[in-house]
Amino acid sequence: MLGTGSDGHSQPLGCGTVRRALTIVSLLALVAGCGNSDSLSHQELMTRMTAACTNWHKYQSTLEDPESADDVGRYMHAQAQMIDTLTGTLAKLNPSGDDQQHFDAFVAALDGASDLFDQMADAAKADDSPQMEAISARFDEAGAKVDTTAKALGATACTGG
Repeated sequence: MLGTGSDGHSQPLGCGTVRRALTIVSLLALVAGCGNSDSLSHQELMTRMTAACTNWHKYQSTLEDPESADDVGRYMHAQAQMIDTLTGTLAKLNPSGDDQQHFDAFVAALDGASDLFDQMADAAKADDSPQMEAISARFDEAGAKVDTTAKALGATACTGG
């Protein structure tokens, strides 16, 4: 191979220069080819999310409603743990670039709901009724956010109803 020397004339390129150039070209091709090769299509993402959310809803249905103030803390903590398990499952998914923004918003909404359940569990254990009322007022908004972000993604199986 020929290159241009400092004097403007053609001269042979050294083996090191050729190797570096080939390495750079190979790396660029690898990066370009791997960008989204392991990302899920929208349909694959929906299939996996539907399975995860169906399991989440099944587990939720096994929880008995709290009957006493002591039960409220345990119930709320169990809800938070279920959401954390769901988000852990979802974190293993790799949505395509087209779905990433809605997916991230949905996971963030789930995280927010989980935080509320944990806060309610703590307030219940502390027998702090004013705090429980304040947190309770935020549940509808958090649930609506989960539903809205799930619907925006197309993951209707992940809504509350």
